[in-house]
Amino acid sequence: MIRICLIAALIAAMSILGGCAAIKDMMSTVAARQQWSENYARLPGVEATDPRMIDGDLRTSGETVADSFYPKAVVKLPEPKMIYKIVIYSPNLQTFSIWADRGNGWEQIKEIKSVKGNPITVMTSVRTDKIMISVSAIKSGRLDRKMIRRRGGRKGEQAIIQEIELYGFASPEETKVAAARKEERKIKEELEELLEPAK
Repeated sequence: MIRICLIAALIAAMSILGGCAAIKDMMSTVAARQQWSENYARLPGVEATDPRMIDGDLRTSGETVADSFYPKAVVKLPEPKMIYKIVIYSPNLQTFSIWADRGNGWEQIKEIKSVKGNPITVMTSVRTDKIMISVSAIKSGRLDRKMIRRRGGRKGEQAIIQEIELYGFASPEETKVAAARKEERKIKEELEELLEPAK
């Protein structure tokens, strides 16, 4: 009897997991067909805790700010956008949470307990004009926390963030414009190659 119950439980678990995998595959297929918008963090009027986090240059980097117990980085858009993908370039982020302000205060939308690589891609679905990264731990060194310093503790390090990118889905018009720009770049490169003197 116990053996039959275990087999039934195993079959049920496999069905559930198989169903979840099918849903995940379906969502991946839909997302693959849909093109990403331009990086909202590069739009005019966007502000960040450190402007180097949104300058589009991976050679520059900003640091989180320790004005609360958890050091943070904030990106503020000029208007609310639907955000589906957040990409963070950081050499030392280990554990952090992503928060969004939907107009009535900060709400946690994702918690990352262990960063596996760089860049860090986080899939979400939130309409907001403010995203905050709240850092709990960095890979090496001691995290600088304002409360620790106030109590006489040693000052530590901040999380280093090279770039924060925010994406939604591109509208059909944006997709056409992006395709035209890509074609224009291709033609320009071909012309430059043709006009380049032979060596």
